[in-house]
Amino acid sequence: MFLEVPTFEACTVTLIVTAIRTIIEASPTIVGGVVVAAWLRTRATPDRVKVIFRGTGIQGIFRTILIGMTLPVCSIGVLPVLRELRRLGLPTVKLITLGLVAPLLNPISMLYGLTVLSTTQFLMILGVTWGLAIIISDVSSRFAVASNITAEKPPAGLTGATRLRNLLIASCRIVTGWPLVDLMVVVMISGLTLALIPPSTFVAVGDGSNRSGPLIASLLAFPQYVSPARGIIQCAAIERVGLSVPTGLVIYVFGVCFAAANMYWLTRWYGLRRLLAVVIAMFLFLCTVAYTATVVLPPPTGTVDETTGLDSLSRPEFSTYDQITETVSVSVSLKDPLMLVGTLALWILVVAGMFIRIAKVGYRNDNPETESSASTGRMAKAVPASQLGAIAIFGMAIFFCLFTYIIFPSPSECLEEMQTIQLDANIALRRGNVRDALDQIAACDSFAAKLPISAVVYLSFPTPSQRQATRELRLELHSTRALLQDGDVTSAKKRIPDLMRLLTETKATFIGSSS
Repeated sequence: MFLEVPTFEACTVTLIVTAIRTIIEASPTIVGGVVVAAWLRTRATPDRVKVIFRGTGIQGIFRTILIGMTLPVCSIGVLPVLRELRRLGLPTVKLITLGLVAPLLNPISMLYGLTVLSTTQFLMILGVTWGLAIIISDVSSRFAVASNITAEKPPAGLTGATRLRNLLIASCRIVTGWPLVDLMVVVMISGLTLALIPPSTFVAVGDGSNRSGPLIASLLAFPQYVSPARGIIQCAAIERVGLSVPTGLVIYVFGVCFAAANMYWLTRWYGLRRLLAVVIAMFLFLCTVAYTATVVLPPPTGTVDETTGLDSLSRPEFSTYDQITETVSVSVSLKDPLMLVGTLALWILVVAGMFIRIAKVGYRNDNPETESSASTGRMAKAVPASQLGAIAIFGMAIFFCLFTYIIFPSPSECLEEMQTIQLDANIALRRGNVRDALDQIAACDSFAAKLPISAVVYLSFPTPSQRQATRELRLELHSTRALLQDGDVTSAKKRIPDLMRLLTETKATFIGSSS
């Protein structure tokens, strides 16, 4: 059975775990969507939107896809952007295409995909998503839905300070509106769906011999929220263990692309029957490509004892109040600095938004005569748009480089830190300090996960041997952590030599190749 009625305790624990995980993983993309929506509200006009999304037919589709690839949004974070674009009169065809494609091809998915996916799988996902965009646009264009302009005139911000102030106010106002409701709805629906799915269900569904796997996986993943980063990691894990490629693609597309909130709003804007036609067309195209890939591509090689990363799509294995701390720790293992910063930024915006709404802080409108008379010097002259664009691109490049080098140390630095952490973990294990050992192992695994990305950042792309060594080390870390969580400290101690050996081998593959 793929569904079973949980106990009240299991349902409560699952909802708590889902809420914490969803907030952490969705925060960066929600903040990204809110900021884009705030810019649209304070700076965009219907004419400007027409220029940005200009083009019809294939040209219009490609332009919409390229715009979607620049938006750091998920299935929740894209909704504020869609609301503003709808108010600005964007045609429904492009609205639906952007809403369903942007979560799949956002910059976060591209970054994670380049680091954890094989070239074949990355190109397959990229090609399938572009194909889905064409299918979505073609099917949705067959149903005429009028688009009306309901946006108000944006505030007249003539100076940079005023524009920034209005942008912040709009961001705070937007985030304390429908996005919070969307997030709560997604948490509730996703949590209840997870509670009904027994642990390890998706491993059985994704078995290559299960021909109905794609259909079952689509129905189970459809109501859930899957962040772009987690979706990519799940695809990589599915490939490693040799599970069904069709099922993996369906889980990624339907998990990342859809959620309860965006399904509700797309149905409200577009109609249930029209949206159902789009979803059916997506499913048929996806299964056709995926089943063809299983025939054309060689079968993936992997061992069944590797982690599949699919545990987050079903009820936690330990769904009791006594083990809720360990369950939360395992469930939110995917948390990088970007997610933590995004969570902090989201809470700051929410608190500031409540204050702005209570205090009724409005936008600032500059007086053209006052600004022109007060600003007559050289510094007040308008900067050409080309120069502004060049400065913005150059500044973003510098910021991205600095941010990346801060977040991702070099492979040698990662390995040195891992050795120190591993020694601390060994000491904790020998002393019987399970909690400290679990924390140290989690920290070591976090650095191990950064190794492939660090290699790319420092312009030394990871070789197959480096990927294999890193994978074996992480598997051993996961196995040791599982033993500690089960209370088997004796078996965990016996794995210390293997951990040290694998860490040494991993260091040899990275340091040896770079020397």
